[in-house]
Formats: sequence, C-alpha cells, structure tokens
Amino acid sequence: MILTDALGCKDTVTQADTIKNLRANMAGTFPRSGCAPLAVSFRAKTEYFILNEHQPCISCMLLVFPYPIATASYSWNFGDGSPVSSGVAPVHSYTAPGVYIATCTIVTANGCTASDIMKIEVGTKPVASCTVSRTRAC
Repeated sequence: MILTDALGCKDTVTQADTIKNLRANMAGTFPRSGCAPLAVSFRAKTEYFILNEHQPCISCMLLVFPYPIATASYSWNFGDGSPVSSGVAPVHSYTAPGVYIATCTIVTANGCTASDIMKIEVGTKPVASCTVSRTRAC
C-alpha cells in the first residue's frame, strides 16, 4: 500500500499474505455403495492445495495440505430428502434403492466456505431361489 499525505510525502508498506485454495474432501466416506438398508459413515475434511509450478502444466501436480483454520460448521445434505445434518461425522441410512448425491458444506472459523459431493449407490438384495425336479431316483 502506498500512502500520500497532503504535502505529497509518500510511504509504502508491504504485507505478504497467502491465499489458500480451500476445498472440502469427502474421501473418508464409506461405504459408497451397497444394498438397502445401507448405513454410510460420512467424513469430510478441509484442505488447501497449490500447484507445483516447477512442472509443465500438462502434468501439473497438486500439493495438498490440511487447512490451518478450524472448521466452524458442517452441513450434510444426504440427497434423499431427509433433514440436513450438522454433525461432524454423521452416519446416515439409505432405506430405498437409488443413486443419491450427498453434499457436505463446510464453513471455517474465518468464514470461508467449501463443498464436496459424493455419489452413493443403493441397490436391492437379490432373492435366491432354486427349483429341483426329480427326474430319476436311484
């Protein structure tokens, strides 16, 4: 910043700051598919990334680090019409077959927001059956 007073005197101050590319990551969510009823343990964390500028962009590498500011709140939308949860690591049961898009939105203590989505696939259990017909008896 450059300040100039009424007499034309100037002073400069510089403050270095880092802008972090915040993202939410739901990679700790398991299982992501199975038969109904399916209980899913949701987990999310905040992290930030920087590009490794020493590599050509064709093979750009992301360097990922834990976000240094605490998480203030979580909001989980499980994608099945159930109420939104604010738990840190909720467990949710999907009772009907279908493909659901779960969303986690995280707000950090410094007011930044990040979201992540995950597809959850719920199927039905197969019904086993067999028929035996006797054609010969020994």
